Amino acid sequence: MHTEYWLPFTALSAFWLAIPGRSGFLIASYAHGKGRRTALFTVPAFVLANLAAALAAGHLTLWASLVSPVLYSAVIWIGGLLLAFTIAGIALAPDLVGPFADNDNLREKRLPRIFLDVFAQTFFERRILFFHLAVVPHFLFANAAWQPQLAWLCAAVAVAALAVSLYQAMMPDAFLRRIRRRTALRRKPVRGGMVSIASGAVVAGYRKIAA
Repeated sequence: MHTEYWLPFTALSAFWLAIPGRSGFLIASYAHGKGRRTALFTVPAFVLANLAAALAAGHLTLWASLVSPVLYSAVIWIGGLLLAFTIAGIALAPDLVGPFADNDNLREKRLPRIFLDVFAQTFFERRILFFHLAVVPHFLFANAAWQPQLAWLCAAVAVAALAVSLYQAMMPDAFLRRIRRRTALRRKPVRGGMVSIASGAVVAGYRKIAA
């Protein structure tokens, strides 16, 4: 990854990771239920899981570039399709389910298990995994040295993940309010113009009959 691409990639990663998802919900829920000290376990878990996903995508890109240009192009195209599928899923999928955490309904109680829970949920979250598979290949160059590129990749992902997870862990109430507001807006019934006209005509007809 060349130096001039580091800031755009970091900004793009931070923007994507800031979209409310299951891992962010877990981090904020643990901080809300057990206190901000859980950040000592949830933030490193979130950062390491993103690093693992990004490095997996980077090494897959490296392997594909060494095998053949056709396979390298296929990886890029498949990653783009996966990202489009993920964006559609975010737009159409139901909201996060489950109660907002208190001490009685947290997934895990012990701090080491909280670390493992956040790491697993983050690494296997489809939204995060597909993002790295889709975006990372566009910032790696097959004709350049790979070790410096992977170092820049790790630094960019770590900075973005650290910033996002610190906000979720240090300001859990604000993050959970954001999810509540988003959930409330998405649950509002949206009625099209034709439906409103038809229902109005039915009501008017009943009133006329009653009169």
